[in-house]
Amino acid sequence: MKFCTLSSGSSGNAAFLEHRGTRLLIDCGHSGKHIEDGLQSIGERPEAINYILITHEHVDHIRGAGVFSRKYNVPIYASGKTWDWMLARGALGPIASCNVRCFQTNEEIFLDNICARPFKTPHNAVDSHGFRFECDGKIAVLATDIGHINEEMEKSLMDCEMAILEANHDEKMLLDGEYPEYLKERILSDYGHLANRASAQLAASMIEGGTKHLILGHLSRDNNTPEKVRNEMKKAFDKIGAKGGQDFTFNIAPRMEASEVVAV
Repeated sequence: MKFCTLSSGSSGNAAFLEHRGTRLLIDCGHSGKHIEDGLQSIGERPEAINYILITHEHVDHIRGAGVFSRKYNVPIYASGKTWDWMLARGALGPIASCNVRCFQTNEEIFLDNICARPFKTPHNAVDSHGFRFECDGKIAVLATDIGHINEEMEKSLMDCEMAILEANHDEKMLLDGEYPEYLKERILSDYGHLANRASAQLAASMIEGGTKHLILGHLSRDNNTPEKVRNEMKKAFDKIGAKGGQDFTFNIAPRMEASEVVAV
């Protein structure tokens, strides 16, 4: 199983998962050309993608999905409410009816050699989801765009080998920054984005539960830095006596390029 981000942040999001020849894009939030370049940078062919999964309808997650689907005849999975929103607004352009696929929350989707289970995430979208992937007994999880961690979602994040997790903002940087008050309130709300401190606490719990590989993503360009993420993570990992590089691997996803590919 191979897992990475192709881009991560408010400019655009996309992740890649491969297992035994089945290849997925999770979100497609850049231009089709950018996604193609990202895939090629990790040695993958765009025409080999089998499925696209959409977490939610925000443009930084769907911008290139329609173009990519049309060019390579790739089915797109999204929740029914997300599809209703996207189709009503023509957000993806014309999509072949055979490529419009719906999933149900907490119901498994069998995608050739990968089993995906979508779970709800608290975010200011019509029907936001993360995904838990099972690949021959090994688990990978993607959870970004999450305003807070609830008990149901936490269960979906535990006992995984690898995860892509949000660490969006440093709270002080956000509060002291130039964003308008309404936007600060939205980001800090229970349906906004996850702060470094909360992300670090969650990451430490996941490491204690057996997670071996973490990719931290969706960092704000204006309200966060990789150094601040690392500092918060180190504090949380020190409390549980876990050492990066020894007990687990820990990477920060680049904004516009592919992250390191994690393979198990």
